[in-house]
Amino acid sequence: VSVADSLSKTLWCRHFIEEQGCVVDDVYVYQDNQSAILLENNGMRSVGKDTRHVKIKHFFITDKIKDNELKVIWRPTEKIIGDFYTKLLQGSQFVEHRNAILGIKQKDLPQYLKSYEELRKQLILINNGHSHVNQQECVEIIFCNNDVVGC
Repeated sequence: VSVADSLSKTLWCRHFIEEQGCVVDDVYVYQDNQSAILLENNGMRSVGKDTRHVKIKHFFITDKIKDNELKVIWRPTEKIIGDFYTKLLQGSQFVEHRNAILGIKQKDLPQYLKSYEELRKQLILINNGHSHVNQQECVEIIFCNNDVVGC
């Protein structure tokens, strides 16, 4: 169902990019539910007594797969980055997804942590009234001077 809900946006993006003159070879939709993949690939042929409640509109994806407009590929749940926005992740899974979304490489993490600590110290001074630098200037000083975000 969630693939069917997002399919129109996915296809719109594909067609928009193609209209700009770019070639789009393949569009992949990652899915962690193998039963859903079977339904999406086979359509109504996969419907049994337990899946009769699935509406026909959800099989629109089957037509698009047959037309080679997209491919549905299985991926382990822990590798689906979109889960970061919909599920509570803990520990290493949270860190891995956060880094992927923010574009942080593991080797750059010490620099980010150092800059964060400097920023935190400055903000503590500001909140205690011991600094003439306001919060916006503090953020600019820490992140721009250390080239953390490429100012």
